[in-house]
Amino acid sequence: MVIVIMASAFLGLGIALFYYLKVANIPLTQGIENSEEAEKLIRIHGAIARGAMAFLKAEYKYMVYFMAGFAIVIALLIDDPHTPEVNEGIYTAISFLLGCVISIVSGFIGMRIATIGNARTTTAAKNSIADAFYVALNSGAVMGFGLVGLAVLGLGGIYLILDALLPGIEKHILMEVMAGFGLGGSSIALFGRVSGGIFTKAADVGADLVGKVEQGIPEDDPRNPAVIADNVGDNVGDVAGMGADLFGSCAESTCAALVIGAVAFATNLEALLFPILISAVGIPVGLVTMFTARVKEEKDVAPALKRLLIVATGLSAAAMYFVSIWALPESFEINGEVYTNMDVFLCYLTGAVTGLLVGLLTEYYTSHDFKPVQEVAKASETGAATNIIFGLALGYHSATGSILLLAVSIYMPFTLAGMYGVAIAAIGMLSTLVVGLTIDAYGPVADNAGGIAEMTGMGESVRD
Repeated sequence: MVIVIMASAFLGLGIALFYYLKVANIPLTQGIENSEEAEKLIRIHGAIARGAMAFLKAEYKYMVYFMAGFAIVIALLIDDPHTPEVNEGIYTAISFLLGCVISIVSGFIGMRIATIGNARTTTAAKNSIADAFYVALNSGAVMGFGLVGLAVLGLGGIYLILDALLPGIEKHILMEVMAGFGLGGSSIALFGRVSGGIFTKAADVGADLVGKVEQGIPEDDPRNPAVIADNVGDNVGDVAGMGADLFGSCAESTCAALVIGAVAFATNLEALLFPILISAVGIPVGLVTMFTARVKEEKDVAPALKRLLIVATGLSAAAMYFVSIWALPESFEINGEVYTNMDVFLCYLTGAVTGLLVGLLTEYYTSHDFKPVQEVAKASETGAATNIIFGLALGYHSATGSILLLAVSIYMPFTLAGMYGVAIAAIGMLSTLVVGLTIDAYGPVADNAGGIAEMTGMGESVRD
């Protein structure tokens, strides 16, 4: 079981490296014959990359102080008087620091590939929409495979380390110590998501205020220096921040399932590590899914991205059916209640389907192809007031379906397998994280590419 998990982790990292090299080896000014245009592209691309790394450097400095301070707090305060020989505080602090470090590395990888892929997507767009799509998607794939590979590697690695350092320790105590890994990932997510989000929105609004309102120049105009900060913000909040956030969600939900499952599976390694295996299975599933992305013209882009999610969910469900039969005993007991491996599979399936439906529901309420956004656009014809009213109403209305789906995804797994089922459903929602992250990172890369095209004066055909 451990070999399968670690092999899947290294497979994910290997695939991420493959896509990274595939994007990075594209010449930056490929297809640009105008030397002035090429010079502008290099200058603007460099400014965005330097700005992104400057933000990360400043953010990571404060993160290090927090990590060191909070690790000391954990080491001093977390201890079980019933097991004085173990010293859980020290080992939990080690798990916490490992979670922090892997989350930071994940964010850095995402930021790095985003700043490499943005300008290359711009130059690819001079050739065709299909070329631009594949460059941006391959850039996103580095984030998707890299982050999930690191998450699985971290979870499997910390288990092996703690199991070697604490031989003979009860499994439920070992898993409680491992929970520090999830806390570390979530702590860094707070910095990445909140600070990155604030920077992103401040840069976006600031650029619009000084450009459109004060100077009367269009968006992404090269005469507006705040546009660089705006493009940096897209990478900071929507790539590094989003990546750290989802890494934290994956780590903490997996740790929760490990802690609960340790009560029943103390002597069954396959069943004990089943929550990690769910994420590990997502890596080969993501690789197969990537081959289904086919785009020839602009109208194919949105359906291709949607198809990726649907195919990934279907393949994951099929794979997990057999994995559940292989890894879990036919029946087991947790806190006096007897459950079956099919109960656990149905919990996973509930989470996976709920995650897909929430994504499709979000698209319905936010895409210009559907009625809700079209109604908001029509309401804007009468002024800003009706735009705000309709927009707020749409936001409130859109939350209803997601809340109902979330309630179902909690109630059904709890009925089937108690709190363990709820934890498995949460991991199920993230089982397509490889593909989901790929699509999420694709967005800011493509957005940056459009801004670079505007600033270098490549024309509307490339910009659009």
